[in-house]
Amino acid sequence: MSLIHRVAVFGAVVSVLSFQAGIARSETAKEDSVSYRDLSGIERVEIGVESCRVTVFGPDAEKRYTVATAKSGGATRKVPYDQVGTIWKVVLNPSYSPTENARAAAKRNGSVLPETVPPGPGNPLGRVKLYFEYRGVPSVYGWHHTNHEEKIRDGNGNRITAGCVRGRLDDMREVARTLLLQDGRDADSLFAEADKRPGRSISIELRARPTVVYRK
Repeated sequence: MSLIHRVAVFGAVVSVLSFQAGIARSETAKEDSVSYRDLSGIERVEIGVESCRVTVFGPDAEKRYTVATAKSGGATRKVPYDQVGTIWKVVLNPSYSPTENARAAAKRNGSVLPETVPPGPGNPLGRVKLYFEYRGVPSVYGWHHTNHEEKIRDGNGNRITAGCVRGRLDDMREVARTLLLQDGRDADSLFAEADKRPGRSISIELRARPTVVYRK
């Protein structure tokens, strides 16, 4: 086989491998944070703790998001697996009130957490939080943005939380916007106000409350 022929064959093989890799990346993208169709509403949310995925079910479509979930160990044992709750509130620019356990853990590590962290760049809840309740009682758990998106590994997620679910900002805004629209709210105006005043929380209690459930 001549040198020219060998180069041509090598080039063809590289092209085929590149094409196959492109297909694989496309399938992965379809799996994560890309809807099969746009959601017209949200009826149910399922949190896969081990898979680091949240699946949002609408009336005629579903969408899957890569997230950070509860780390294994003590935090996982406290997650309310298979209990059906609801998403009862959306907060834009949320403040953060650490639990007693969180403050105790910080103290053991030589740091001190304030009773309340106001909205802003240093807030671990980021820009959006969806609040959960069980049997009408507000829970400490929820699905929220984070000020450290880099800890949500692209394509894989991560298990690093104490029970809440952490999501990327674009994903959180998309889900929150869908919830607000199906609740009859002016979502665009609410987000515009939140962006204009990032240090001010905007809290919206939902009338239409989709169910939420943690799965292993």
